[in-house]
Amino acid sequence: MLERVHFKNFKSLEDVAVSLSPFTLFVGANASGKTSILQATHDLLQLVSPSTTDPTSVFSGAHHPTRVMRRGGAGHFELEASGTEFGTFGVTASGSEAGASVKLQRRHGTSHDQFPAQRSPSGLDARRQAYQSFMKPLRACQLGSVSALRLDALAAVKPHHAGEEGTRIRHDGTGLPSVIQRLQLLRDGRFEELEATLAEIVPSIRRLRALPHPITLSRTTRVAIDGTETEVARTERVMGAKLEAELTTGQWIPADLLSEGTVLTLALLAVLFDETPRTLLIDDLDQGLHPTAQRKLVERLRAVQTKRTVQILATSHSPYMVDGFEAGEVRVVALIDGATQVRALNDHPRWNDASAVLDPGEFWSSVGEEWVGR
Repeated sequence: MLERVHFKNFKSLEDVAVSLSPFTLFVGANASGKTSILQATHDLLQLVSPSTTDPTSVFSGAHHPTRVMRRGGAGHFELEASGTEFGTFGVTASGSEAGASVKLQRRHGTSHDQFPAQRSPSGLDARRQAYQSFMKPLRACQLGSVSALRLDALAAVKPHHAGEEGTRIRHDGTGLPSVIQRLQLLRDGRFEELEATLAEIVPSIRRLRALPHPITLSRTTRVAIDGTETEVARTERVMGAKLEAELTTGQWIPADLLSEGTVLTLALLAVLFDETPRTLLIDDLDQGLHPTAQRKLVERLRAVQTKRTVQILATSHSPYMVDGFEAGEVRVVALIDGATQVRALNDHPRWNDASAVLDPGEFWSSVGEEWVGR
């Protein structure tokens, strides 16, 4: 489990250290840095993913250092995480338009190892092998098992074709029908557990099913005509899956007629019951949910944590959801003079007195975030 994350010069995270719980909720105003904390944590853990063979690949495109480093900084950013299983693991990334440079560090007790930032045009296979060796102790802790979710209901319910490579639920929920279909066919108990959990959160839903559904795919291929290559578009009819839900009235309806909150909750639960990542990062955990359903969702997620090893970091704007947490699990995020600052809700000087009469959500609603910078 991650115990602490530390960020420097990453977007608005000028110098932010955050202690973490098994279930941590970040609250605060829009654009205060909540999502940046999740993004930075995800980038750091992506380096440990078995599919990553080159650390610079994580910091490319939208994640390139020249895009995410804090303005006015020293031309680089630093990310660091710590835990009892692996000591401290960190990365320093810098970049120009020509490319990114990444230096990794791993510390445990008094030992200190580094993976150099220099990239050599030759010996790429040897470098990849060295990278795999450097990451081996971290991967043994399954740190690279991470999912970052920013779910979209329309993407989640869209009929889906798994393809030859199989499928997993993407960050926006794409692939949900295929995952439900697979769990439904496996008959190993996870599908039934998912159904029961969803019904506890959204009582109007009784059962789920994924049905075969034809899908038209558009593909582009390159062909040579008279020695000249050109792109040719073609369509292909394949069999995919569509999702339906049975209401307590006995009526089966297409998933796109369900409420946004119901679909997003289903997608979140499907990620947990399908793969159960070691770390789950969720933006807008309360999105589309009634206050009662928000509390039930938190309760069900805690129940999942008793059976599966998963640490959850989430953001929210809802005081009703905050009421489902201990004050020590809530991190209040504020933007002070252009830089993000974070403090635990129970750090507020009035919390001890107020806790006798106010729930954490009520207290946060009354004190806001300005106190974080004092």
